Amino acid sequence: MELKDLILAIIKAYPKIDNIKIRKAIYFIDSTYYCLTEKQLTDIVYIKLKFGPAPRKDYNKKLVDILNDKKLVDIEIYNDDLNSIDYYDNPLYSLKDDIVIDFEKIENGNIVKRIIDNVVVFFKEHSTEEIIELTHNEVYKNMAFYEELPLCNIKNFNNIEMDFSLSKEEQEQAINHFKEIYQNENKLQATISR
Repeated sequence: MELKDLILAIIKAYPKIDNIKIRKAIYFIDSTYYCLTEKQLTDIVYIKLKFGPAPRKDYNKKLVDILNDKKLVDIEIYNDDLNSIDYYDNPLYSLKDDIVIDFEKIENGNIVKRIIDNVVVFFKEHSTEEIIELTHNEVYKNMAFYEELPLCNIKNFNNIEMDFSLSKEEQEQAINHFKEIYQNENKLQATISR
């Protein structure tokens, strides 16, 4: 899935979502998709930063360019200068127009849509601080700053309930993924091939 489409789908499902939650949602959606399909949804490489997993600098630039595209999104920010948007300002994003994401044209589009919907529901129910706290786990703590985080070892959200309307096995696999995110069972043994 194109990063732009994923970002727009997240913002459409969660108007006025903040900058940090968008970044975390991408990460959680990508890792959940990987758990279900053993393929990465995006091509993003995630690294350890101070506030948890984040796209590597080159991918972050793509993300920032999309989020700053004033033709696509409305940006609500706490300062008056929209030309100096800073990550730490944590602006809120909404779509300018009702954009349609055609999930039928995306590989496993029905699963992708359900993952997005479930992650958004979870994010709406939790503060940005709680989401950040979830990302500071054993895998994260045992890595050096700027080290790549392999999606295959990311497992465990606590007590997340999801309704994917998938088969029983697919749903159990997704729920187990969320229940185990961030446990370091296999101690970083594999990385995602790009």
